[in-house]
Formats: sequence, structure tokens, C-alpha cells
Amino acid sequence: MSTRPTRSPGPAGRTGRLLSVLLVCLCTSVRGDEPDLTWSPEPFEFRPGPQVRYIDFENGDDANPGTKEQPWRHHPWDGNAKGNAAPSKGAVTYCFKKGVTYRGTLVATESGTAETPIMLTVDPSWGTGPARLCGSTVIRGGWKRCSAAEAPGIPASGRDRTWYADLPEGTEPRWLWEVRDGKVTNIPVARTPNWTVTNPDDPRSEWWELTGCVTVHKVPVEDPAGFRVGDRVKGSGKYIDRDENRDNLQEGQNTIAAVGPDHLIVGIREAKRGEFKKGAYITNGPAATKITGRLQLSGKRMIDTGHFTGAAPESWIGADFWCEGELFADPKPATVTGYDAAGHELTVESRYPWGYRTFCRYYLEGVPAFLDAPAEFCFAKRMEAEGGRLFLRLPSDRDPNASEIEVPVRHTLIEIPDQRHIRVSGLSLHFLNSPHHQARESVYAWRGVTAVRVVGNCRHIRVDHCAISHLPYGVAALPRNEGDLLDHIEIADNDMHDLSGSGIVCTNGSRPPIARGRARMKHLRILRNRLRNIGFKRLTNYGKGAHAIHTFGAETAEVAHNVVDRCCGAGMVIFNASEYDLGKLDRPLIRVLIHHNKVTNSLLTMQDYGGIASWMAGPSYVYCNISGNPVGYKHANYRRLKRKDWYRT
Repeated sequence: MSTRPTRSPGPAGRTGRLLSVLLVCLCTSVRGDEPDLTWSPEPFEFRPGPQVRYIDFENGDDANPGTKEQPWRHHPWDGNAKGNAAPSKGAVTYCFKKGVTYRGTLVATESGTAETPIMLTVDPSWGTGPARLCGSTVIRGGWKRCSAAEAPGIPASGRDRTWYADLPEGTEPRWLWEVRDGKVTNIPVARTPNWTVTNPDDPRSEWWELTGCVTVHKVPVEDPAGFRVGDRVKGSGKYIDRDENRDNLQEGQNTIAAVGPDHLIVGIREAKRGEFKKGAYITNGPAATKITGRLQLSGKRMIDTGHFTGAAPESWIGADFWCEGELFADPKPATVTGYDAAGHELTVESRYPWGYRTFCRYYLEGVPAFLDAPAEFCFAKRMEAEGGRLFLRLPSDRDPNASEIEVPVRHTLIEIPDQRHIRVSGLSLHFLNSPHHQARESVYAWRGVTAVRVVGNCRHIRVDHCAISHLPYGVAALPRNEGDLLDHIEIADNDMHDLSGSGIVCTNGSRPPIARGRARMKHLRILRNRLRNIGFKRLTNYGKGAHAIHTFGAETAEVAHNVVDRCCGAGMVIFNASEYDLGKLDRPLIRVLIHHNKVTNSLLTMQDYGGIASWMAGPSYVYCNISGNPVGYKHANYRRLKRKDWYRT
């Protein structure tokens, strides 16, 4: 919708560019009196093995011998490979032609050797420009202008400037990119308000603000007699014997919405942690009864007296509701399921049972009614037929028929399951899709929505000199079964930017638990990577998400010479060796080196961690790093509390 929000009163950015610098010794690169570190990747080197095969997705043919003069179309790990390409085996160097886009997913089916690893790379002498692997399909032309007949849900004010294209079954894009004259432009999902980033320290400064929040819970009780709908109630429980929030001691904060034979449905306007826990008592004054079990979340009602007004906007039903939390302040998604104009309320359903409170900021997206400005898109799935319709307005309302529109259809580009001695080097990896936030896969999205996924029992895997951008997650390494060993994993000299989640995620399965935490990650090296604009719209809530570099459980690791700028979470979160005693495995040698890294402008939509964080087992040697402007702004805290000097962490 076109209504512009009133800018939030939070002070993020007013205090100037706060700079915290951790220097345990002098940095090696010094300019004047100020220490500094710059990204200095090692140069790419093409060192092919004895067998080399060439792949040209645009002009190759799988019936060819796979030479530079007669290349294949497909890589043998692509399920679409046939002819001479499909049966290819051995420790081969596979060269993708520069300047050509390969579309498909590669799943490794064999290992190389210590002397001759399998390589997916580029021959600098073959072609010009980047060798791209994309998880998208491209639309070139065929766009039609909308009319009331084709697009009744699009606002009439801009309908004649909106274009549409019909997509086949199985295509449901959650991202969209325009490629024009070699430049990639991200097209946001249609949203309200039409916010932009105007405060670099507070990207959410133009989001709307909740004036209230009601969480609806089913409270199991011994005897509901004496309770009626509309009763104001309170609970006797406390969290660790502390009243952290006294708001609920006021009348009208908790109200009975329904009475069942063995439970009460309670609308809690401002949650006080532990108030209605098992064993506590709930009372309306005259009556009291014991709570016999855990609360069950049955819904949430979001209140905004300034924007949820007028007749019920049925067109909002089904929209995605992104709202920051109060504690960690990171945005979490929900789905709009109802609207009450009288109460100025939206009812939402979410996988995440906590976090929303008064003063938390939010926006809505994803329904045609919000497509009212340039640089937005919306996908409407057909109910009566397969597929759906993609609606689009490009920046400056330019004609999409003169551009290439990348529509993501895949979740992974390269998967390496249970293999050894494989190197991915010199490739450009782009354009992946995400599952819907209500889908089960979204809970641990980082496990499967990645450019390169190393999974299971893997050793001597290297990803280097790759350009990775415009997708959910960059490189992930994780176990699958008990006893899996991830060893000698190296991620180096890569350039990553514009990722909705983390750039690098590596775990031994300790958090969140995979294979009961009974796997190991022994040797890990993360060196000389550059990461920019990371974690701006993560799906994952559990374990990993908005941090640029996030590791769990490495026993010997080196994280060095990486440069991170503009990250919604921490620049680096390095959790060492084990999650307490989870897995109960012996780890005889633990040694982690974190040095010569530079992180600036981190914690843009989260708090708690710091720009560079190291935790769990040790020793962990942290030295010669720079961490500048870790923001950690908590807007709801700032608005709620009288103290105004600890809204950042």
C-alpha cells in the first residue's frame, strides 16, 4: 500500500557511529595511527588434473567427447545428463565455460583422491566473464500489461503499470531479480508499508509499530468452575522467582476468551514470563484453580490502532507478517488469518510462540493488494488450475520485456554427500528459492537452502574463489548420521553478498541437535572470505540464520582474514567443540584460532552476541581482530523503559 509510515522515535543512529575495537596485539596492516584490515584473497590458480572435461550449457552436447572444442552440455552429477556425459567417472577436472549460465543442481556421486581431487572450476582461457550456476529459470519477454480482468486484486491506481506472466506448476518464487545490462537488482515482495532503509544503523526505522499484542493460550486447569468469558485473570507463577514484567498485575491485561471442560482460553495482552506455568494458580478474584499442564499457543492478535482501521481488508488474509521481537529483536514471520476492524487487530499464525510485544515493529507482504509501487512483485497461486501468476512492477516502471527476470526454482546448486577430496573453485553461484515460512523445511532452512551443501561423512572438501550472491545461504557443512566425521573442510577466498541468511554455516550437529549430537567436526578452516549485506531476511529460527559466519563444534579451527560488513546478526559466532555434554563424545584436542578478521556494522537486526563471539569449549585464541559498530538495537525496549541508555548491546 502507498501509505508511508511515520518514522519511529528510536534513537538508533543518533549516537553516531559507535566503534568498539578488540585488539589483543597490533594488526599487520596499519594506516597512519589507525589499525585496519582489508580483504586480501589469494589469487585464483587453475591447476587441472590429468583428465579434463569441458561443459558449455548453452552450446554443448552430451553426445560430444567433452573437450574444449566439443564440450558437454551437462555435468555428470546433473540428473539431466545423458550420452557420454552421464557415465563419466573418476578424478576429473570439470571446467564450466566462462560467460555461460548453467541451470541445474549437481549432486556428487563419487570422490576424488588425495593426489587428484575432483574439481568443479573454470579454465581462465575458455570464455569471458563469470561461469555462473543458477538455481533459477529466466523469463525473457512475454510479459503482458494487467487489466481489471487479469488482475482484479492489484490496486487500480497502478494496475496499468503492472505486468504479469503465468508460471507452471512447481514454480512459486519467494524472491525475484532483474538482470539488465549485466546489473542484478533484487525486486522485493509487494509490501506495506513501502519501507526502505533510510537509517543505516536501524534498517527497520520505517516499519510500523504495534500498539498492543494479545497471545491466545489454552491453559489446562483442574476445575474451570467459577470462570466466565470476559473475566480478567492473573497467574501466581514467576520466572525464577522474579517479576520481570509488572504490566500484567494491572487489570485488563489477561482476559478469558473461552471456558472448556478442563481448560481456559486466555488472551494475554502482555506476557509475563512464567505467570501461567504448570503448578501455578490462575484466578479471577472470586475463583482460583491450579494449572495442570503447559500452555498451548492457539493464536496471536496483533493490534495497531493507527493502521488497522476501517472495513475488514479481506485482501490482507494470507499475507506474511514480519515482526521484530523484543528480546533478540530479530524479525520472525507469521501468516495473517483474520482481521477485526473494531479491535484494530490482525490474527496471525506462526511457528514461533514468543517475541511479539507492544512497540515491536512490523510490515506485511505477499498479497496483490500491496503491489502499489514500482520495484515490487507478487506471486498469486491459482486455486482452480496448476501454477500461478507472477505480477511485477520494475524500478521506474520500466518494461520487463527489455530485461531478464530470474525466477528461483531450486533450493541447492551443489550438494556433496558422504564424499572426499572435492574442490569447488572459481564459480559464480546465484538465485535460489526458499520454502514458505510455514513449511517444515523452513525451521532449519540452512540445512538445505544453500549454494553449496556438504553433508554427512565428508573429508577434504574445499570451496574457494567463488562469487556467491542473491540466495538464502552460502556454504553449509553438517553431519547426517551418528558417527559422521567432517574433517579438513576449508572455505576460503570467496566473495559473498546479498544473502538472506548466513554466508557460512558449519556444525558437528550439536546445535540444533543432528544425529543426537554424536558426530564430529575435527579440522575446519575459514579464511579470507568477504561477506556483505548478510542475513536480512532469514527463515531459520533455530540454530543458525542471520550471522555471517556461524560454526558449531569444530575441534580445531582457524577463522582468519575474513572481512564482514553490514550483517543483520553477528559477523562471526564461533561455538567450539561441543554443546555442553551433548553427545558425550571424547574430543581430545580443542584449539580454535580467530585472528585478523574485520567486522563492521553488525547486529543490525539482532542483539546479544557482539560483532565477534566465541563460546563453549577452549582454548580459543582471539587476537588481532577489528569489530566496529555492533549495533544491537532493541526498539521495543527503548520505547518501553524509562532508562534510555541500554537499548543497544
